[in-house]
Parts: sequence; structure tokens; C-alpha cells
Amino acid sequence: WDNVTRFASLALAKLAEIRRKAQLGSASYLVRALARIEQRQRREGLQRLRQHANLEAFAASKGQVDDVLRRLRGLVDSFELEVDDGVDNICRQVLDEDEEEANGVGHGYK
Repeated sequence: WDNVTRFASLALAKLAEIRRKAQLGSASYLVRALARIEQRQRREGLQRLRQHANLEAFAASKGQVDDVLRRLRGLVDSFELEVDDGVDNICRQVLDEDEEEANGVGHGYK
């Protein structure tokens, strides 16, 4: 009986060790799986942040470009008004000179 008892004790101890290793193996597998999931979620989160940052940068750039275009249009419009006024003045001067010459009030050039 002693040998049978010792054999049974060794078998039970070995079985307990195998069970403990299996539990540790399952736990480490679970830890590795969770680490992979966490890493994937981190990558996806960073990718979303980059996309969001790119969209924000694009929106800010578009807003700046719109402001510059609006100012440029204002400058072009004001320049056109100044040029139109200048052309009107020149045309009036030419017409006035033509009228003076037609009325006989010349400049003395012949």
C-alpha cells in the first residue's frame, strides 16, 4: 500500500502541476490577446486622431484662403473704382480739350 499511496500522491501532485501550468498558460494567453487588442485599439485611435487633425487643418486652411480671397476681391474692386475714376477724368479732360478746340479756344498749337 505504501507504493500505491506514494504513486497516487505523485500522480495527484503531477496532475495539480499540470492544472496549474494550464491555468497559467491560459492566463498568459489571455494577457497576450488583451495586449494585442489594446495595441490595435491604440493604433486605430491614433489613426482617427490623425484624420481628424488633417480635417481640422484643411478646414483652417480653407478658412484662411477664403479670407485672403475676400480681401483680394476687395482690393481688386477698389482698384477698379480708382482706375475707372482715373479713366473718367482723362476722358473728361480730352473731351473738354476737344470742345475748347471746337469753340476756337485753342492752345495756340498749329
